[in-house]
Parts: sequence; C-alpha cells; structure tokens
Amino acid sequence: LYSSDPEQSRKDLDELVSRYADFENIAVKSKPEIYRQWLSDYIVALHYQGNYKEIILVYENRNLTEIQPADYALQNVAGAYLQIRQPDTAITLYSSLLERQPDNQALQSGLFYAYSDSHDYEAAFEVADAQVAKTGQWRKDHSGAVVKPNEERLAAEIMLVNAYAYQDDLQQARKKLHSIIDLAPYNAELHENLSTLYRWSEWPQQALQEAKIANTIKPDSNSGRIAQTYALMDLYEYEAVEKQLEFFERPYFKGNAAVGRLKQDWQQHQKRELYSRLELGRTDVSENQSVQNPYGSADQSLETYLYDKPYSLYMRPYVHQYFAQADFEEGTDRYERLGAGMHWRKHRHNFRLGLNGNYNGASDIGISLSGDYALDDYWSVAYGFNSFSTNVPLRAYFQDISGSDYSLGLRYQKDPLQAVSAGISYLDFSDGNERHSGWINYEWRNINRPTYKMTLVPSVYTSNNSQTGGPYFSPENDLSVSLGLRNVWTTRQNYDAFLKPHLDLEVGLYDQSGYDTKTNLSASYWHEQSFDRDLSMEYGVRWSRNYYDGQPENHSAFFAVLNWRF
Repeated sequence: LYSSDPEQSRKDLDELVSRYADFENIAVKSKPEIYRQWLSDYIVALHYQGNYKEIILVYENRNLTEIQPADYALQNVAGAYLQIRQPDTAITLYSSLLERQPDNQALQSGLFYAYSDSHDYEAAFEVADAQVAKTGQWRKDHSGAVVKPNEERLAAEIMLVNAYAYQDDLQQARKKLHSIIDLAPYNAELHENLSTLYRWSEWPQQALQEAKIANTIKPDSNSGRIAQTYALMDLYEYEAVEKQLEFFERPYFKGNAAVGRLKQDWQQHQKRELYSRLELGRTDVSENQSVQNPYGSADQSLETYLYDKPYSLYMRPYVHQYFAQADFEEGTDRYERLGAGMHWRKHRHNFRLGLNGNYNGASDIGISLSGDYALDDYWSVAYGFNSFSTNVPLRAYFQDISGSDYSLGLRYQKDPLQAVSAGISYLDFSDGNERHSGWINYEWRNINRPTYKMTLVPSVYTSNNSQTGGPYFSPENDLSVSLGLRNVWTTRQNYDAFLKPHLDLEVGLYDQSGYDTKTNLSASYWHEQSFDRDLSMEYGVRWSRNYYDGQPENHSAFFAVLNWRF
C-alpha cells in the first residue's frame, strides 16, 4: 500500500477494503483459522480507512461464527468504540487485552483515553502515572549499554501531561510540558501539544505561535496543521481558516477522525444562533418604602437575539428584541424595543452595531453598539454605547424619562484561575441627571477539581448622581463592597451533553449617603444544561435583599436562558 503520493495510497486502501469485503462469503465458509485471519485483517484495513462504524458492525456480527479476532485487531475494535463515543465498551476491551499484554503501551494509551472520555479522571491519571514510572528514559542494547532515548517514555510523559489537562489543571500541565520541551526543543509533537494547552487556557496567540513552530519543525504534520487551524478560529482569522480547510478536503483525509472533528467545529460557526432570556420576579415591598424601588411589586423581562448564518466570513445579521414590564403603585409600565444590526468578528475584535425602535411605532429610534477586543492573550477591553438605554429604570420610563449610556471595561487574566476586571459607565438621563459609576472585581478559583469548582469574587462598586429626589432611585453617592462565592458541580457529562448545578452566594456592605451602612445579600441556584453541541439552556431561581434609601426589599425571581444553533 505504500506510495509517495498520499492520494494514491488512499485509492489503494479503498480498493483493498473493497476486496476484503468481497471475500467475506468465502471466508465465512472456510476453516475457522482462515475466517479469523480474514476478520482480523479486514478490521485493521477498516481502521486505516477510518471506517469505525463498519468495524463495530463487522465485530458485532462475528458472533455468528463465535470466532474472536486476533489481539492486534481487537485493539482497533476498542479504538473504534472510543471513536463512536462508547468509552465504557472500549475500557472493557482494553482491560481484557492488557491482561494478556500488560506492557503494551499502545493499549495503555487507549485505556487512558477511554477512562478520560468516560470522565473517570482518577483512573486515567493512575494509568498515565504508572506508565511514566515503569518506562525507562533510555533504550539499552543486550549488553545493557545505553544506545538512544526511549520514545515510549516521551509518549508516557505526554500522556501524563494530558492527564493533568483533562482534570483542568492546565497550569501543572503547561509546567510539565515546558520541562519536557526544554529537553527536546525540536520535537514537533511537543509543540503541537503545547499549542492545544494554550488554546484551552484561552491564549490563542500563543497557541498559534506554538503551532507554527511545530509546522516549521515538521511541515508535513497534519496534527500541527489542525492545531494551527483551531488557533486561527479563536483569533477570528476566518479567511486563513478556510484556506487550511481546503487542504483537508483532499480524499486522503476521508475518515480522519481529527479532521472530522475540525470540520464539525467549523460548521458550528456557519449555523444560525438563537439566544433568549426570560425572567419573572416579585418584590416584597417595605411598608415605609417610597417610590425608589426599581422592580415594583412584580416584574417580567424577555430578551432575544436571533443571528442569521454568516453572509460573509466575518459578518452575520441579527434581530434583537427586548421587553420589560413592572407593576408600581402608580401603575404598570413596560419597555418594548425591536432592532436589527450586524455582528462582526475579525482579528480578535468582536463588534455589534444595530438600530432599534419601540414596538408601538413611536419615533424613539436608537442606535446601539458594543464590542470587545483582545489586546493580547492577557488583556482585553470592552466598550458599549446605547442611545436608548435599557439601563434606565422602568420607573423612570413611567415618567417619560429615557437616557443614553456609555461603558468601558478592562480585563486582565494572566492565569486561567485568576482574573481582574474593572470598568466605568456614564448614564445621561433625559431629565438632566447624570450618573457616573465604576467597579472592580477579582476572580480567584481556589478549588479547581474536575467535578467541583469554587471561585471567590471580591468586588467594589460605586456611583453618584448629579440630581436626587426624582421619581426613581438616584442616590447622591453610594458604595458597595461585597464578597461573592460561586460554586459549580458537574453531576452528569457525556461528551457534549452535561448538567452543571450552580450555587452563587454574595454578601456585601452597602453605604448610601445620608443613611446608615446596611448589609445586602443575594443567592441563586441554577442549572447549566447542554443537550448536544447545538442546544443548551440555563434555568434557576435568585433571591436578593437590597436597601433603597435605608429600607430593605426582598426580590425573588425565576430565570431561564435558551441557546440554540441550527
């Protein structure tokens, strides 16, 4: 089957598989050893072809003759089950084979990835750690003299790096991989793995650089080209992505699992997207509370974005709807806006520009823009402007008061477990009031396990208003210092489908000029659920106790979010 031309090799392989299939009826009627040889070789040929579903079909039908394939073919069967996302069956097969071949590193590697795909990270780590411990650094000849480095030790070290990464310990994975690269700086596979770790750390620029290094060392490496393509996706360099994908359209890559996953990920970019958020709330209004309560006794809101598929590589149109309603002592008021615009992503810049107006046909046409730009892998800036702001309280709209807002934010994240964010905003009310506000918070994930993560979030917020005493809450000055605690568990996961319960708690001191310092509280419990690559949702409840002009109010709400690509 060898040919210097990959396309010819693929044609020869397809022809060989076809001949094996034609021979099946003869093999079944032959002696058991002949059928076993045919079955084993046919499975291996299908493996090289990347036809994993056919491998499973052939293997599961072999019980008609009760003949088991040879071990070298069973290894491909186990790999096929892993490729079609049946890791538990793969684990059973790999474990059975290892009983007969305990020193087979390829089987150990397969078992490691099967445990990882089944989310048994402890078992996967034990396999990788044991493989490193028992694999020597050097190969020796029969006399015991060192002759060359042991390639199996390098493979075991990479397996252990991945064990750390799959447990979401990216810092330890990068540290270990850097130490290996220091010893073997011209190994393309190591730089490919480092590119993937950088991408998982949300550092696409460094991921691209490492992928380029790997491709320079080994220009014909398909895995290096795949790593580079993923980094280009994350950088919104879609023209370069398409050029890379054109290369993978060659018949040679038919059945290649890694290329298939890459194409599926690119197809996600090509789909329409629906985002919708619903919230229903109620407030226990204090007897002494004046008109300052921003929620009223009951409130509802619904916001929806519908994005069309991209009309060009970088732009896609969208429509936007926003509805909010609240019941006040003075009556019920609502806020209704409908808009359309363009969403643009290119060169690490994510930008959205749109026009909007009232449902009822009033002439309050507004313009909105928002965006974020990654200055590098650590620093990013976000900005926004809305000439008809949704941040104006509904109680103000009830009095025909509107406003425009401006915002600017900055984020620094050198470590995936820690981040600092800060921002300022300006809200210009139509009644002449001007509100300036600023905030800063720090996120620290102090527990980072595969199935449980806890993040501490201390934050500070302050604002001032140029006018007070109006028909909506507008304190002259206020300051909030709070501490949040975010908890998330992964209780169920099967590849793209998962269920993650969240419990968020926050306590803070709130100081409003002219009033005593009070303690604000909030708690929310919600589920993050993904059904597949295209459909996910969030749903839960939230309770908060806040003070307005010295008076407490308890607000409770139900919320749900839908995200659907189609």
